[in-house]
Amino acid sequence: MDRDSFEYILGRLERPVTPSTEFAQSLLGRLLQQLEAPQAPALWERAIPLRPRWLPSPFAVTGPRLLVLVALALGLLAAVAAGAYYVSVQTWLSSGPRGVQFTSDFELVELFRADEFFYSDFTLGPEGNEIYALRQPTGTDGIDLSRPATLVRLDGLQDEQLQTEEILTFSDLTDPALWDPGTDLSGIIFPALRSIGPHSVLSVADNGDVFLVASAFDEAPSGSPPHAHGTSVIVRRPDGTPQKVLTAQELVDAGLLDTEGAEVSVAVVSSAPDFVWLKTEMIPSDGANLISFYQVQDPDADGDWSDRTVLPLALPPSLPGVAGFESGWLFTQMLAEPSVGGQDRSRSLLLAILSLSGEYRIYRVSDFNGDGDAADDGELDRLFTGTGPYGFGEAFDLPVIAPRVVLTDGKVVLRELVAGSLARASRLSRISESGEVTDIARAFEVDFGAVLAGPEGNIYVAGQLPGTNEANPVTVIYRLRPVSEEEAQEAAAATAEASPTEPAAAGNITPGIPRIAFQQGEKGEVFLVGLDGSGPEKLLEAKYILGFEQSPGGKRIVYWSDEEVPRETFTYVANADGSNPKKLRERIVHVSGWPSEEDSLILSEEGSRPWLVNLILHDIESGRERTLLTGVDNTKVSVSLDGGSIAFVSGSFDYSKDPPTGAESLEVLDIETGQRRRVDGPLTEGSYGYLQWSSDGRRMAYFVDSDLYVRDIASGEARPVYRVEGYVIYYTWSPSGRWFLIEEVGPTPCTPEEEERAAEEGERARLEGQDPCPRKRALVLVNVESGETREVVNDEVDPANTSGWPTHWVRHLEDSFVVADPAGGGAYLHSATGGVPRPVPDGGWSSDGRYILFSRADETDAEGNPIRASIAVFDTDTGETRTLIEGGSDLGWPRWWR
Repeated sequence: MDRDSFEYILGRLERPVTPSTEFAQSLLGRLLQQLEAPQAPALWERAIPLRPRWLPSPFAVTGPRLLVLVALALGLLAAVAAGAYYVSVQTWLSSGPRGVQFTSDFELVELFRADEFFYSDFTLGPEGNEIYALRQPTGTDGIDLSRPATLVRLDGLQDEQLQTEEILTFSDLTDPALWDPGTDLSGIIFPALRSIGPHSVLSVADNGDVFLVASAFDEAPSGSPPHAHGTSVIVRRPDGTPQKVLTAQELVDAGLLDTEGAEVSVAVVSSAPDFVWLKTEMIPSDGANLISFYQVQDPDADGDWSDRTVLPLALPPSLPGVAGFESGWLFTQMLAEPSVGGQDRSRSLLLAILSLSGEYRIYRVSDFNGDGDAADDGELDRLFTGTGPYGFGEAFDLPVIAPRVVLTDGKVVLRELVAGSLARASRLSRISESGEVTDIARAFEVDFGAVLAGPEGNIYVAGQLPGTNEANPVTVIYRLRPVSEEEAQEAAAATAEASPTEPAAAGNITPGIPRIAFQQGEKGEVFLVGLDGSGPEKLLEAKYILGFEQSPGGKRIVYWSDEEVPRETFTYVANADGSNPKKLRERIVHVSGWPSEEDSLILSEEGSRPWLVNLILHDIESGRERTLLTGVDNTKVSVSLDGGSIAFVSGSFDYSKDPPTGAESLEVLDIETGQRRRVDGPLTEGSYGYLQWSSDGRRMAYFVDSDLYVRDIASGEARPVYRVEGYVIYYTWSPSGRWFLIEEVGPTPCTPEEEERAAEEGERARLEGQDPCPRKRALVLVNVESGETREVVNDEVDPANTSGWPTHWVRHLEDSFVVADPAGGGAYLHSATGGVPRPVPDGGWSSDGRYILFSRADETDAEGNPIRASIAVFDTDTGETRTLIEGGSDLGWPRWWR
């Protein structure tokens, strides 16, 4: 074994093992035996030319030097025992048929499940045997503000027998001594206002003191946004007595905080029984996010915070996020590290920040000398740089982290971070001190509310099930317990037997008959059925398919499935008959074009901003890729139907202007040659948008602000064909290229004062069936050549609801389109040349224009949800309907199959 291989193996050792006496003696004996044998020192010297001067040459092994080597060998054994805390077997296990998957390094147990209250702000107790959380009553509209929250403790983590104990009710915090003088306590006392990310309104010190942030609110109807009269940081001692630590108003009175009349959100983290960190966050009307940090100390550490001292913490300007939203960074979490193993971390704070581009960083911020800043040497340390979710994302998608320090006999054997939603939204990962990310669990069904790590090595995951909310929550807590190497090997062996593959359905579709693809069953499998009802036969062997589509020429299938990893959807491409599936990405990506259905396709991936995409040419057989474009606006790019050209907008633009302006140009990329050609621009004012190729690839339609243009690509001639007075929801070419269908919302009929009042009262008025500022929504038919227009349908909408009519052209019926009434009035076939619309089922038309394919609910439950469905075709010649497939509620997505 060469030295590099040996170092690599040592670097991968991560499981806590205690070497046996026989192993230790054997290793030591072999070392001594090797040392006694004659060696060529030049080889070793070349391997480590920068050997420290204090390290003796390994080839003079007599006397004290031998003792040094023996000590080094024993130290190596200790390092193996400590550094090998996990020997990663990396065999994924599962807690159920579609449940959480985790590596064999751990045992996973569900400890807690509750659906009566909304639990949040999970915090691990100092002994690692209890979890503290806020439990909040819920109503039909979310958290019920008419009933107070409670502080609960869930005991018995080690015994897997959790007992919930209510240890403090927020309604009990009505002692005026806990608040600013004159605070109105006649309403509801609730947890403080929440900011983005993990909230940190609850923290537990290692002596059992519980620090929490509370606010006094008006007694408001459930669901109404509350206004806080006062916000206070309170400590609950182990004997149950509360005491005020600090209020937000006291920071203002001391000149340490200027709220500028805005609401303030306060977060608290305890790094020691006598030391807490505070973060205040404000969002004034101008949108600037103002963040401040404070160090609060009990100077004599007697547990009485009446003499507390407050020291602001000035963050270095080099730390992203100091300027808040304006900097493009967001503080997502702050937390403390345990002070164990002789390391005092009480004067340090971990800060996690996320950029708009998706970069995720973790810093350790310290104020060792107590001068009120983190600007001195060693006081700002970047621990991790990686990739988080693009943009600020949804709150539950933000990564959550926890420091993990494992002790053996009082000594630290492992320091790392554990993170939820870092690698993927459903994955739990470990971050080593060197920054390496290793996934240890995936397919979590919970949205990560918190990850916690105990001193014994256990990891806890807590959160709500997806699809639930504050009005209907289901809270789950899992524990991952590290297992021994023997247990890991046994678990890995138990999963070695492959589960049998279910046989495909027999293929008995009548030869030559038109076919229809559909999905059926809880496993989301795809089948084919003949127009005459023959079949069905299975099209794809894959299961748990979330969607599928056929390439324009019918030679390939692209589908999205989470069969490999539940809750993690991957993208695949297969032959037309479902054979030879290939994975394109381990995430959802869109196929934007098909330069050659036999050889290549164009993938559209997220770029460095949520609205930017990268276009990549992918060779289907070899997997080789070539980047075509990077960082183009996804609303300003279009691939021609033949997959040969890409129209896109280049240049800079300023979205702060209305309309946005900049030096934009319209360009066309030839995919085969890679050549770019400017066809218009740069604009001196205005902005391009909504690019669309015509079906023949000869013309390009696009908007410049409110004007729709059609440009002949060969001649370069461009002419305006329509002007939108309000704004466009969507528009589309007709198959012949003679017409546009444009869905637009007209300008507001309100004055600026009425519009402002509508914004303030709109939600309440709409709930009462009154639209404070209605707009007109219209579907307009535009003749591309003459510019003549005809309003097909119109309606009155409000600004908050601009969803349109499901509308599509019928490609094989010349200049005909279907409009479906969203109010349930059915679908109608229109002719662009006029005439009376014809009622038809809303579905897919056969290639000959005779049949319409649709699905229907044959039986529904009390809420109107389908419990029995069918797939049918409507014969436009005879007016008859033929049912092809009948099934349960899990039947749908039919489409004609070439």
